[in-house]
Amino acid sequence: LGLLRRERRQLHAELAEDMAMCLEGLRSRCWPAAGACIEVAAGDLWLLRHLFRLTDISAITCVEYSENRLLKLGPETISRDNLPAERITLALGSYYDIQTEPESADFAVLCQALHHADDPVAVLMQVKRALKPGGSIIVMGEHVANWSLWNDLLHPFFLLASRLFPGSLLSYCPAGRPRGLVANSQDLFPKDPVLGDHTYFRRDYRAMFRQAGLKLSFLRRAESPWLSIIGLKPVSPTP
Repeated sequence: LGLLRRERRQLHAELAEDMAMCLEGLRSRCWPAAGACIEVAAGDLWLLRHLFRLTDISAITCVEYSENRLLKLGPETISRDNLPAERITLALGSYYDIQTEPESADFAVLCQALHHADDPVAVLMQVKRALKPGGSIIVMGEHVANWSLWNDLLHPFFLLASRLFPGSLLSYCPAGRPRGLVANSQDLFPKDPVLGDHTYFRRDYRAMFRQAGLKLSFLRRAESPWLSIIGLKPVSPTP
């Protein structure tokens, strides 16, 4: 139990550093990094103390589907971390149906959340709905796909080899037979059967954000095992 707690503290410390990097990335682009915030899939609210420490939060709505995490552990976290309860709203619900006022948030945070969604575009659309025009989004704690342009170029050859030697197929493509000559992240990095995590290529995230009508930039600290993304809801709809 003690080891698990130390690992959890280390994980949170790494993600807090990623949060600081993301907020600085927003500020450097003159994108909103303070004001009214919405945290989606907020868990037991462990991230709040870092948010209140790193930026000016006028109000924050914490959305979480687990009643135990949000309504039992959440208030304990607020009390333990001496957080301003009057500025925190707890919203029990799914990230597929975020029950907040439209265009009410200056910025949104998803920490280790988007890669759990089976329909990430639907989640991003819900977040976009909650953001004011010109509002920003931070997506942190996403898995890093060990994949490059060279892998894309070599993929057709490995695909051909796996078909000539069927026994090698699963070692190259754990999800089964690849869908085509263009590598698909969900073939090569299948969904975790226990945690439900997805691993995506950067081009997948670009497509998700484009479909949701959001701009994006990738960020990653050299020491971080995670990928971070910052995005912007345009003031006027993207074409």
